[in-house]
Amino acid sequence: NRNEENIIYKKHLDAMASVYADRLRITHVLSQPSEAWPGLAGRINQHTLTRLLEELPADQLQRTDFYLCGPDGLMDETRK
Repeated sequence: NRNEENIIYKKHLDAMASVYADRLRITHVLSQPSEAWPGLAGRINQHTLTRLLEELPADQLQRTDFYLCGPDGLMDETRK
């Protein structure tokens, strides 16, 4: 998303992350966040995804589903 105010379904995602905290992790990456944003910023690319994946234990990668949404260019970049 662009900024904090435009995170799609934020309330629903926060609620799901709370209920399923033991098995659901949601990471927002904002392209134009405010200066107060504590999370990742910029466009998602191979470097950003590699960084996120390296944070997970190796055994968890084999049994994890990942969901990503965005425009075609972003999806093409991340598939690579």
